Amino acid sequence: MLSTKNRFHSRKSINSVYKFGDNFTLNNISLRRIIRKTEYPTRVAVVVSKKINKSAVVRNRIRRRIYEIVRLLDLELNSRYDIVINVYNESVSEMNFEDLTQNIKELFIKAGCITDTK
Repeated sequence: MLSTKNRFHSRKSINSVYKFGDNFTLNNISLRRIIRKTEYPTRVAVVVSKKINKSAVVRNRIRRRIYEIVRLLDLELNSRYDIVINVYNESVSEMNFEDLTQNIKELFIKAGCITDTK
């Protein structure tokens, strides 16, 4: 799980990312990011709607898997972003962890949040 400093603590912050952030989409996952002016740690939120799956167990599994990937990518993240990740398909819960990691990493590279280290 992400540390407390890397998580959002109010709905107001998430709404500002939705309102002013740039959107990037890849394989049923989208990333909205906003660049903050000051150097604070990157904050990340993962949103999985009830439309994806009615079961909270499945939605939480998706959320936990994505948070773990972001935690593992933490060393590569530039610090100054607020990021909200939206999931649009239930298939993410059944994806191979390596494939999901690759998709999330490509999405972060596309958004400019991390540099390509290939």
